[in-house]
Amino acid sequence: MTPTNKRLAYFTFDTPGEGADPVAKAFTYDPIKKAGAQFFDLDGKDGAETVRLKFIDNGYGDKNPAVGIIEDPSTAGVVELAPILTSKGSILSVEDPNDKVSPAAVVLRSSITSRANSVNQLGYVAFSNSEDTTITYNILKDRANILFANLESGDVPSLANINLSRDISIINGQKLVFFEVVDSTLDKLMGQASSVREFGTNFRTLTLNGSATTTNATSGGNTLKIDLINSSLSIGDLISTDVQESPILDFSSLSGTSLTGSVTVAREASYNSTIGFYKIENAGGAVRDSLGAILQPGDANYRTAALSSNNIFSNFGSLTAANGGNTTTNLTTFSDAGLLAPYATVANIGETFFAFGKANSDGINHFRALGSNSFGLEDVKGGFDLDYDDMIVSFNFKLATA
Repeated sequence: MTPTNKRLAYFTFDTPGEGADPVAKAFTYDPIKKAGAQFFDLDGKDGAETVRLKFIDNGYGDKNPAVGIIEDPSTAGVVELAPILTSKGSILSVEDPNDKVSPAAVVLRSSITSRANSVNQLGYVAFSNSEDTTITYNILKDRANILFANLESGDVPSLANINLSRDISIINGQKLVFFEVVDSTLDKLMGQASSVREFGTNFRTLTLNGSATTTNATSGGNTLKIDLINSSLSIGDLISTDVQESPILDFSSLSGTSLTGSVTVAREASYNSTIGFYKIENAGGAVRDSLGAILQPGDANYRTAALSSNNIFSNFGSLTAANGGNTTTNLTTFSDAGLLAPYATVANIGETFFAFGKANSDGINHFRALGSNSFGLEDVKGGFDLDYDDMIVSFNFKLATA
């Protein structure tokens, strides 16, 4: 449901005492807490029909004080709301000027309109309306959300049918500060320093300039465009919603659902690479070996276990393209894929690379998220130019029955 000026919200209920009326509390997805209710339009027809609930045990949304038990008397609701964007310096406020408190979901679409010369990461931090918006090391540690990396401004393959955007869901009344990590990753900077000051020129916040529905954010590198959209998140957003540093595909919320779609593969490299996918146990890339033991990236035998027949997901086939090529093919119907991560076999050098640096012989993450369900590959051992455009894979998923 996404009619004009109607926005969805979600509430849990507390009962103060016996015989008392229940009290509603907001449980719409909150990027500050990284939990709450998100609304998805899976078939792309008549608005959101699916809600994903993410609780914090003994925290946001949980009414049971016992550890490990979630109790969630709750319901969705509709709020009459007309939010706008207000840009001031590095702060983007998203709110209805006549109603700054109704906790309804607001969806923004992020994309890059002008690309930097280096491969940078773009992300954001959310704040409540009353909070100071200074970005500190601890704020980044707790709240940073990575959107995607950019492709360099030149020498990239054809980007036809490649999705380089990503939608995000916030709450009416929140403020966002967007940042750019220059020629590095936030994980790497956080591991090397203990304060934002120590990041030096590798980290910068973006200055905003825009209207009530669109704003542009830049600081001399990429230009990030943020659009206010009057729709719910899509099935592609559900699959990619938790992607941060390492690109994965998350079908865990779609168990029992038949999916199909298409995949586009583009290449700008002399090396012949083939990309496939394997099953993982969590976003950190853990896998099960043949005996059921959990192995983490970097553990002995991780690579063997990841590429074993028990873990290989073959429904997407072996994805490749000719140098300079861009091809789109339809996917066969599949279901119950769980969590998947990409790997790439580079025939010319006899290497297989993963999306988790510790799993690779050179310790480098060879994949970057470039948009919703779009990944870029760096195919050279040691990283070479780290441009992540040697091969690009972009999925467009949909319900098999839609």
